[in-house]
Amino acid sequence: MTKLYFKIFLYFWALCGLILFSGLVYDSTHNRTPLSIISAQKKTVSPAMKLSDDLLSTIVGHDLQSLCIAMSQSPDRITEHIYLLDENNKDLLQRPIPASISPMVEMLGSNMRTAQIGLNVGRLVTLTDGTELKAITHIKDKSNIFFKVYFLNAAPWFISGLLLSAIACYLFARKLSSDVSTLKKATRSIASGNLSTRIYPKFSRRNNEFSDLARDFDHMTERLEIAMLQQKRLIKDVSHELRSPLARLQVALELAYQRSNGVVDKELNNIRLATESLEEIITQILAMPVTERDTFEMTDTIDVSLLLADLVDNCKNDAAEKSVEVEEDFCCGEILIQTRSNILTSVFENILRNAIRYTFKGSNVNVKLQCVHGGKCAMVTIADQGPGVPEEDLEKIFQPFYRSDSARSRDKGGYGLGLAIAERTVRLHRGKIIAKNLPDGGLSISVILPMTQLETLEDEPLEESNFAIGHA
Repeated sequence: MTKLYFKIFLYFWALCGLILFSGLVYDSTHNRTPLSIISAQKKTVSPAMKLSDDLLSTIVGHDLQSLCIAMSQSPDRITEHIYLLDENNKDLLQRPIPASISPMVEMLGSNMRTAQIGLNVGRLVTLTDGTELKAITHIKDKSNIFFKVYFLNAAPWFISGLLLSAIACYLFARKLSSDVSTLKKATRSIASGNLSTRIYPKFSRRNNEFSDLARDFDHMTERLEIAMLQQKRLIKDVSHELRSPLARLQVALELAYQRSNGVVDKELNNIRLATESLEEIITQILAMPVTERDTFEMTDTIDVSLLLADLVDNCKNDAAEKSVEVEEDFCCGEILIQTRSNILTSVFENILRNAIRYTFKGSNVNVKLQCVHGGKCAMVTIADQGPGVPEEDLEKIFQPFYRSDSARSRDKGGYGLGLAIAERTVRLHRGKIIAKNLPDGGLSISVILPMTQLETLEDEPLEESNFAIGHA
C-alpha cells in the first residue's frame, strides 16, 4: 500500500459518490415522467410538490384493496406524510386527520379536484376500480421530505452503488499504482547505479501504454548501460596504452639526470613530478572496477583496530607538518573484517590523508572506531576541522573525477578518484560509506562494514548519534 494508491482510490471513490449523490438530488428535485420531454414538464420542483406528484402518479395504478395493502406495508417515515381518505373522509390506515389538513378535506369535492394550503397539496384521485379518494400530503418541514422520503428510500441503492464503486476503484487504483510503483522502483535502481534493471518482462503480456513505456524504458537503460561500460573500458584502455610511453619517459628521465650534470636538474624535477602525478592517475583509474557488478572473493581477515593504528602512525609526519594532531578513539577491541589482501588499507588511508590535507592548520583530526547495529558491524569515522563540503556536493564527492569547487580543488592535490575507489571498495564489501558536514565545521566520513558477509547495509538507516564526533 502506498500513498499514491490511497490517493487514486479516494479520488475516484469520492467522484463516484458525488455522481451518485448528484443523481439522487436531481431525481428528487425534478418532476420527471416517461413523457416529460413531450409534455415539457421537466422542471425543478420542491420536495413537497415532488411528493404530491409522485403520490398521484403512484396510486392511480392501484385498486382500493391493493392500495390498502401497499399503505400498510410502507414505512411510517413515508406514510406519516400521506393521507388517503375515502368518500366518508376516513383515512385508509384508520388514523385521525391532523388539524392542519382538515380545511383541505372540506375543500376537495366535485367542484374542486385540487387544493393547496401552504406546503400541502390535496387532489381527488380515481383508482382503477372506480373508487374515488382524496390524496393529501401532510408536510410540516419541506427539508425533512428530501431526507426521510427520498434519501432514505434510495439509501440501499446509494450504499450498494458506493460499495460497487469502491470495489471498482480499488481494483483500478491497485493496478495503476502497482505499475507506477514498478516504474518508480526501477528509476531508483537506475539512479543508484544498477544499470542492469529491466521491467518489460513484467508488462510483456499487456498491450497498452504501460507496456510501451516499459519497452522504451528498458531500451533506454540498455543503451545507457552500454554507453557507461564503453566509457569505463575506454578510460582503462587509454590508461593501459599510456603506461608504455610513460615507462619510456621515466627511463629517458633517469638518463637525462645522469647526463645533465646538474645543469637542468630543476626542470627535470618538474618533469619527474609531472610523470609521478600521471602515473598516480593511471594507477587509480586501473584500480576502479569496470562495471557496478564487479566483485571478488573475500579470502582474508583483518583486524580493523590494528589497521587504523598503523595508518595513524604512518600519517603523523604529514600531520605534524601542518601542526595537526590525529586523535584515536577506539571504543572496541579486536574487530575482524573479511576482506581480500590489503584493499581496505587504501580506503582508510585515502580518507585519513584527505582529512589531514583539508583540515585547518593547528586543528585536530579524529579517527573513531565503534560497533554498531547490535555489534554486527564496525563503523570507522574520520572527521576533520576543515571547511567541509557544500551540502549539495556530499553525495557527489564519491563520483569519479569529481571535486568540489569551493575548497577541495586540484591545487591541494588529488584527482577526484580516491573517494570514488573507496566507495566502490566499501560497496564490494557490502558496506556503506557516508559523508556528513559537522555542526561545528569540518567533514566527517563514516565507513560501515559488516563483520560477516551475511550482513548487508544497503538499506540500513544510520542513527544521527553515530555521527557525533567531538574535537579536542
